[in-house]
Amino acid sequence: MPPPSSPETPTGPAAIAAHVGRPLDVVLPGFRTAVEGMGMKVVDAEGGASVTLSRGQILVSADGASTQLQLLPKDRMGAQVLRDLLDTLTSRMGVTLTWDDPLPKGRPANLSLARVVSSERISPSFQRIAVTAPDLARFGEGGLHFTLPQGAEGQDWPFTDEGGVTRWPGGAEAWHRPVFTTREITEGPDGPVLTFDVFWHDTGRTPGWVASLVAGDEIALMGPSGSAMPKPSAYLGLIADETAVPVVARILAQADPAVTGQTVLVVPSPEDRQEIAGPSGVQVTWLYRSEGKSPLDGLPLLVLPDSDRYVLFAAEKSEAAAAKEALTERGLIRGEFLAASYWSA
Repeated sequence: MPPPSSPETPTGPAAIAAHVGRPLDVVLPGFRTAVEGMGMKVVDAEGGASVTLSRGQILVSADGASTQLQLLPKDRMGAQVLRDLLDTLTSRMGVTLTWDDPLPKGRPANLSLARVVSSERISPSFQRIAVTAPDLARFGEGGLHFTLPQGAEGQDWPFTDEGGVTRWPGGAEAWHRPVFTTREITEGPDGPVLTFDVFWHDTGRTPGWVASLVAGDEIALMGPSGSAMPKPSAYLGLIADETAVPVVARILAQADPAVTGQTVLVVPSPEDRQEIAGPSGVQVTWLYRSEGKSPLDGLPLLVLPDSDRYVLFAAEKSEAAAAKEALTERGLIRGEFLAASYWSA
């Protein structure tokens, strides 16, 4: 497989340009609809418009009888994300995108091929997997999550086409891409070692895939992605079900030692408790499904100060909705909490 392709200047990725062979006044309405349909915002500017994301910007402007779409990524990962996003947007718009500077076939900049170091059952409901590759250090920064693309047996890994856009052999819909959380990054003899935990459940493709892993197997990781570390605050309240235990473990491991607060973790049974390192001032309480407990039972355990506080609630969709309402009623405002849906019943 060719190496990742990402042209860069000495100060970072170069601007990337593409064109649609239609006038701006024809293209812009469809572009706006596509962007807003994906939950993003278009900002009008003189002579065009822009979309600003954490990874960079997309600028839209007139270029004679055509429309230029320019990508201004912050880094190599941003270049990949923006190329893939622009391809998705123009596909939704039903227009043909032509890249100004075609690239050779390569590997997505946000995809790493790693080797399994170990895979062990650490409790009845959790499997811990460690993988290594030279380019895994980036998973210790930015988004807390990554995906593990799983194609049909013997399928080639995703690649980039002449536009630098990620292509999925057999079609993207044929790939299972479950989301996991980086538990920790350590240094090993062959480079960084990334550790992540998998919650066992009875449905889906992941349990069988995890059970088949042995040391030496090659797997792919894409990312990082998703939410980043919570904003710094003096008080930290964390409530999570079994699917979000790895997120809480990562947050506590990187939290300021001076932070105080409460953490409530809900797992199937006492046998699924695990060591959670974190600030001494954060109390950790375990609740068990076997005793009829749910993440919502953790809300009354939070002793909230009046200010300088942050609460994360991560669980099933309906529970997250109920938690959002409860936390709002307790006076928390936007920016002071996040009620995240990790799955849907």
